[in-house]
Amino acid sequence: MRIVILTTNSFFSYLILKGLINNYRHSVVSIVLLPSKYNNRSFFQTVLEVYRKAGIRNFLYRAITSVNSYILSCFHKVGLVRSPIFVKTFAIENNIPILESGNCNRKALIEHIRKLDTDYLLSVNVYQKICSELIDTPGKGAWNIHFGDLPKYRGMSPYIWALSNNEDSIGITIHELARAFDTGRIIMKEKVVIKEDDSAMSLYIRGCEKVSKMLVEAIEKNESGQLEPVNQTGQASYFSYPNRVCIYRIHQNGHRLWRIRDLFYPLYDNDI
Repeated sequence: MRIVILTTNSFFSYLILKGLINNYRHSVVSIVLLPSKYNNRSFFQTVLEVYRKAGIRNFLYRAITSVNSYILSCFHKVGLVRSPIFVKTFAIENNIPILESGNCNRKALIEHIRKLDTDYLLSVNVYQKICSELIDTPGKGAWNIHFGDLPKYRGMSPYIWALSNNEDSIGITIHELARAFDTGRIIMKEKVVIKEDDSAMSLYIRGCEKVSKMLVEAIEKNESGQLEPVNQTGQASYFSYPNRVCIYRIHQNGHRLWRIRDLFYPLYDNDI
């Protein structure tokens, strides 16, 4: 079995992938690191874009979590934190080949993945549309992770929209990659209950932990012939990047984007 992962170099991507890599590190033949949403813009442009779309609260959430991850990664380097924090560090520590690319659809990258005789292509926190040629490359499946109860909550940051809409749970979906975003057949789907004291960050962390286990289970079932993908059914809905009204409603519903305790999760989580 040969697995290629497309992802970004973030703490949340690490949380999602840690179970898979711990169980199948010798099967992961390459990790391709892609840009985050605003990687091709200057710091000033990023500040303006996040502030324009969602206001100061969401900007602070993005900024604080980014700075916190960087500080914790420094602590990891000197042995004060067990978690590698970033995917790149985790891959290096597990001797997994890394390839960095600005565009997942480059012909050279697609050819590289094809030459690896890839069985599974996994998309985790990828902010680019993946072309048909790349989707068709793996022999056993091209899958994506989505934090929404598909076909509801297609689009961006569905867990944040779920908090804003005062839902009692979020869906965690592994689905096949398709030509259109978030429309592929469902591989596996579970729910995470939203707690009264949940912040967006704590909810996302618990979702990452859940799907980390789901990925391992999905591959095990597929390898044993027990997995049956199903078409998406029901009323579809789509959400774009969270706006100011969305963030305001989260606070009105008694939640927050983040709490101080969320920032120290790598320090007290025994599973990391």
